[in-house]
Amino acid sequence: MSWEKLLEYSKAQRQELRGCVSTPFTKMYLVPTQNGGAKLYALGTPPVCSNQTVLVADLPSVYDISTPPVSQSQPFQATPYTNIQLRPLINPENLRSFTPSHEFSLMCERQRSTVVMGVTDYSLHQLTGQVLVITGELVYVYSDRELRKIQMEPDGKEEDSLADSIPQKADEMDPELQSANHHGGNFVSDAQICPSDSSIIAYVLNKEIYIEKSGQIIYSTKSGSASVYNGVPSFITLEELDRFEGIWWSPTETRLLYEQVNESGVQLASFVCPGKPPTAPMRYPAAGTKNAVSTLRMITINGKTIRDVGLRLPLKGYYAQFEYLVRCGFLPDGRNIWVQLMDRAQEQCALTVIPICEFEGEEPDDSMLFTKPLILYHQKSPIWINCHDAICPLSRSTPHTIQFIYGTEENSHFHLKHLTVACRRTVAEPASVLDITNGDFSVCKATGVRVDEERKLVYFVANKSHPTEWNVCVGSYSQQGPAFKRLTEQGLSFKGERSSHRLSVLPDRGFVCWMTSLTMPYQCRYYALSHTNGALPNAHFIMQIQIQGYVSPTHSLSMHDQPAIITYKSNYDKDVRYALLMRPTDWRQGLSYPVLHYVYAGPGIQLVRNDFSTWQPFKKYTRLGFVVLMCDGRGSSNRGLHFEAPLKRKFGEVEIEDQLEGLHAVAHAANGLLDLQRVVVQGWSYGGYMALLMLARHPRVYRAALAGGVVTDWHLYDTAYTERYLGYPLDDYYEDSSALRWVDNLPNEPGRLMLMHGLMDENVHFSNCEALIEILIKRGKPYELKLFPSERHGVKNGESAVYLDATMLNFIFNALNA
Repeated sequence: MSWEKLLEYSKAQRQELRGCVSTPFTKMYLVPTQNGGAKLYALGTPPVCSNQTVLVADLPSVYDISTPPVSQSQPFQATPYTNIQLRPLINPENLRSFTPSHEFSLMCERQRSTVVMGVTDYSLHQLTGQVLVITGELVYVYSDRELRKIQMEPDGKEEDSLADSIPQKADEMDPELQSANHHGGNFVSDAQICPSDSSIIAYVLNKEIYIEKSGQIIYSTKSGSASVYNGVPSFITLEELDRFEGIWWSPTETRLLYEQVNESGVQLASFVCPGKPPTAPMRYPAAGTKNAVSTLRMITINGKTIRDVGLRLPLKGYYAQFEYLVRCGFLPDGRNIWVQLMDRAQEQCALTVIPICEFEGEEPDDSMLFTKPLILYHQKSPIWINCHDAICPLSRSTPHTIQFIYGTEENSHFHLKHLTVACRRTVAEPASVLDITNGDFSVCKATGVRVDEERKLVYFVANKSHPTEWNVCVGSYSQQGPAFKRLTEQGLSFKGERSSHRLSVLPDRGFVCWMTSLTMPYQCRYYALSHTNGALPNAHFIMQIQIQGYVSPTHSLSMHDQPAIITYKSNYDKDVRYALLMRPTDWRQGLSYPVLHYVYAGPGIQLVRNDFSTWQPFKKYTRLGFVVLMCDGRGSSNRGLHFEAPLKRKFGEVEIEDQLEGLHAVAHAANGLLDLQRVVVQGWSYGGYMALLMLARHPRVYRAALAGGVVTDWHLYDTAYTERYLGYPLDDYYEDSSALRWVDNLPNEPGRLMLMHGLMDENVHFSNCEALIEILIKRGKPYELKLFPSERHGVKNGESAVYLDATMLNFIFNALNA
């Protein structure tokens, strides 16, 4: 195929792919209505519109649930249901367009989301029905069909304060980074209405917090240094701990808890593209170097007096092992806070409560349940502790207890527990622990839980029916009754979001979620809940939800072309493994086809999933006559901590063993479909690291490797990720895991190794690729290099992505025909 034809083909494939791998709307919220129904809010782009906006739909209060509930044993069977149409709540043309800022683009990278125009986020005030709308650089309040723009104070302008404020202490200005936080335009990263007073709004603009009341700004933070910022988590927290919020309103009082981050001790990293002006440097903590330091502060609004104060001690004073502020928030009383703190090695974690009197200027009183910080639950792991969002404080059942729903992997699989801790002012008794879930499956760590305290029920997501699919489930933390059960269909999989950990459930009505399978594109579904006699509820699939005027992409898929999940037992540990096999379009029995082995194989990722988006990006290969294969081996996620543990202190060993075993197991199961003389391996990020090693270690198995965004030297990657698995860089684990030590084993023939990297990659820096190239040149090893000057860790620009696809196809054709 000519280069022009490859470009044309790649462009057509990308255009088709656009509607297959992402959901047309996100960030769904259900709000009850007085008539017994519900309103559904979401974020999406209406047809024939370029700007994203807030969408809304009215869900009926009366519907037919006479049909049987979702079966607990039978697989899913497609059935037609009524559609509900989401319509724009706000005309996107009424919102001022903006040029995405540098900081907004970086946040999209952290959330693995796409840079959009229009509304970038929103939040709700349920009591008043107000909707707070963020458009990247502006904030609006939508109420009673009117849109009001919030007064903004960018660039340090002085406001006429209504308050007698007690400000925070300012640090010395850092001239080297004076403009770094405001590089490339304004960015509102968060905005929330005060739950107890809807006239008060807090928003975070350019890493400073502003408080607006009744149309006028009454307070703002001023850190005085570009290396100290407020209301935004650090790079490590965003990238590796998956927390994106840095402000929290009290549910009962006009108090705002916020995180302050000091990056002054973190080393600088610069990104330079020849021929372009240098970008502002960023703080990047490489393994073994200093992290940013987080602390918590409290803004209290009392009439015209506003106090902004810190804790009496640094967080390390409350937990000696503290390095990472993983999660935090208010207890339901709205006065005291809870924090999840973790040590640097990520082998110890403490769920801690801190009373309001620990903030400067606050004094203890007789009504307080506790008057000093208390560790409610402490974990230690010989492996590591994964971050999660399964944390929910409960209202007090008795005057002297604190309760939490909390998830742990103490028995390998991630499961939910009900913690009850008796407190006496300065003492916490050992937690009473009730298991809510147990068994050979895992609760989803990335999706939060929704608690129905009246019925003592917990809604959550778990791979209950199969390790490759997610189900919405319900469990009880009452001592009576059954423990838990699956609510959604076997054979379908729940689709979550990295940027939103919320599970959209109204316990008295139902829940809404995206569902998918290998053969079913994403469907947004509403399930009604029915409760009877104190038993666990049943779920009834009632309707599908779409954007008004939106036409879902059509997908013709014959049984002949459907991908297949292959199951086999590993010879290494006798555990079951899963692989995904995609056959060439119009393949014929008895013929063998070249193989594209797609690899990730690192921690925190599961490739083989019962999800339509899993295989859609690879149709560009199957339509050209390739078999595509992917395998999940030891180290991959959602199979339990013991399944991940073989990667501890050792990268690049068991992953390769399992990938090679998977290739041969699938080849055996496919009865000659795979031509094992024509296999290429492709991967990005950790997958690029794997592709490079697999070619070096097994050059007779893999004809060529395409390695993108490769980590070649683990000293160059960040603290939290690298140290979690390899430890602090004092021993030989880093050298033993480095891809650089295997360069001598790479083939000497040209056309067998292609490297790809974005020069603006702030996650896996180009210095990784540069270090590899230096050694390749010294060793006289041939390679091809494709650089993308304006791309980051993922190649997202449309033209760049098309060029990348065409380049990879051309390289593969040449490698297999050499």
